[in-house]
Amino acid sequence: MSEVMWWVTVFVYWTTCALCIFSALKAPDKRWWRLLGIGFAVLAINKQHNLTGLITRMLRRNAFHNHWYFERADIQYWTIGFIGALLICLIALFWFVANKQKASGIQRFVLSILLILGCYSLMRSISLHALDYFLYRDFHGLQINWVFELGMLILAVAMVAGGIIRLLREQGQEGK
Repeated sequence: MSEVMWWVTVFVYWTTCALCIFSALKAPDKRWWRLLGIGFAVLAINKQHNLTGLITRMLRRNAFHNHWYFERADIQYWTIGFIGALLICLIALFWFVANKQKASGIQRFVLSILLILGCYSLMRSISLHALDYFLYRDFHGLQINWVFELGMLILAVAMVAGGIIRLLREQGQEGK
């Protein structure tokens, strides 16, 4: 089941990316849709090839080789705290820039989801035992990490698809 859910998640990342690129082709405000499409492509590639996991394994080997592997918990806590603070700052910064550049509400919302999923990917790869315990718990046959990640992605797909439908309707009415 785990491998199936992994492939489903990869597929939904690529679907979200494709919808953002389609929006970039159709919408008058192409810049934000391109940025979102690229962002979801990066997360899809990361998910498909487990790049953050590869980096984590290299750092774990380095920690073991340099004899601080067993004291790594403090570094993991600080790193997760830093990523959380970075997420808050990035969302605030991008919302400020998006507001100045007149990005739509859908674009701001999907950008927030993109940033949350990017930071989530980094936090998950740190593999802090307390976080892993929560994320990989079974909840009525589902793991919480699947529910969170796929839930965020499905929300992004719904938002982008809704925006596309609205845009196509507006363009269809203009043509009449």
